[in-house]
Amino acid sequence: MQKGILAAAICLSLCACGGSNSSNATSAEGTAFELVSHGADDYFTLTDIAPSEQTPTNVATIYYAQSISVSFDDDGYLRTPQNYYVLSAPTNADGSVISENLTTAKAVQVDFDGDSSAKATSLLSVGVNLPPDAVPEEHLFGKPSSCGFDPDGYNASFSTHVYDSLGEGHQVALYFAKEIEETSTWQMRAVMDCMEMTPVEAQVLDFNESGDLDIDDADRDGMVTTGAAAFEYQGISFDNGADEMLLTIDVSAIIARFGVFEVSKISQDGSPFNQYETMEIHSDGLIQLRRDGGTWPFIGQLLMAGFQYPEHLSEVSEGVWMRTESSGQFHHYGGGNIQPVTYSE
Repeated sequence: MQKGILAAAICLSLCACGGSNSSNATSAEGTAFELVSHGADDYFTLTDIAPSEQTPTNVATIYYAQSISVSFDDDGYLRTPQNYYVLSAPTNADGSVISENLTTAKAVQVDFDGDSSAKATSLLSVGVNLPPDAVPEEHLFGKPSSCGFDPDGYNASFSTHVYDSLGEGHQVALYFAKEIEETSTWQMRAVMDCMEMTPVEAQVLDFNESGDLDIDDADRDGMVTTGAAAFEYQGISFDNGADEMLLTIDVSAIIARFGVFEVSKISQDGSPFNQYETMEIHSDGLIQLRRDGGTWPFIGQLLMAGFQYPEHLSEVSEGVWMRTESSGQFHHYGGGNIQPVTYSE
């Protein structure tokens, strides 16, 4: 089968450190370049609608490619000649992957012209599924470790990032521990840069029989989710000269319905200092930027896909293929074996 683009209709919901580059990295300056996968079963993931623009009535079509020409449009999105967006899995600034789910994928976007101002994060919104059959922890969160909590004291965790007023990124790790089986009540803890954040009130997550958050004790079990599902934290100080941060974590999208822990939503309203000179795509798909100050933040990892029976894909136009029932199971993941790229404006 010819290497090309594969297509499948799917709706993305609204709402991961870098491998070294080889000496034969592709170099491009202000022009189109090729994304090339060296893995026989690794395909780049593309979409015709940016995730931020998708709605229940504006459904995206997902495409896949092993080799495709791309360039940056006027809004800084990395796009193909067919105007498809290139998708990536979100990562923290240090390159650690947050989620490889298609529902949390981001369109690759770099503003090389740059906004010289930064914005501190004031609202972090998260959505996860907490397994309802999880066993309550006997000692909630246990003894604090050097960076977080005793793994025997919580059921699940994940990390993301926020920005201070100078645009510097800070890791926020969220920990979840089931407390009461009978009322399906959990506790949450938040840790920023290895220091536990102090909440204004308790961080309680209580669920009804349907697995949705119970805000007003509709199930009359005597337990409720605190803060109307918005946890506020006392002022957070930094030693880099940034202003004190007042942060709220919106947990209203958290559910407890399925048997596995899964991240479904991550968004925040802060922004870094966006003046970049160079973008590097590493051989493992991690995307790294260099800004004037010399720092090298990661912004994502190219989202790849594999198919069980790619020979059964249906060609819809030259080089364009559609997933069929016969092509079998498929999965998305960050990484792959990718031709490294160094790009500058």
